[in-house]
Amino acid sequence: MFVKNRMKTKLITIDVDDSILDARVLMEEKSIRRLPVMDGDQLVGVVSRQDIANASPSLATTFSVREINYLLDRMKVQEIMVKNPVTISPDALLEEAATLMREERFSFLPVVDDGELVGVITESNIFEA
Repeated sequence: MFVKNRMKTKLITIDVDDSILDARVLMEEKSIRRLPVMDGDQLVGVVSRQDIANASPSLATTFSVREINYLLDRMKVQEIMVKNPVTISPDALLEEAATLMREERFSFLPVVDDGELVGVITESNIFEA
């Protein structure tokens, strides 16, 4: 079976110039852990909930929630995203995607065809096959 048979094609993305707060809110609203980051129609990175947590002030901080949200609203996704993410072709075998995920320690891969983001595949998509 191929990646194109299991990938998600209803894409939820974020713009490189959007704020980290926008990314966090979008992830919470859509119940997702990662977002492809776009600059126009080009995939330029991936941002995860963990990236946002790492960029956020410590839980031991004296900042209020409002102050934390203000800081996250001032920071851009491009400051914390993983640049030039590992991608896979829609014509790759699911086994190739699983191997790549294991080797790179990712649970998510953007699916790119001729330079265009056409989907995403997750560990869950592979395990459901």
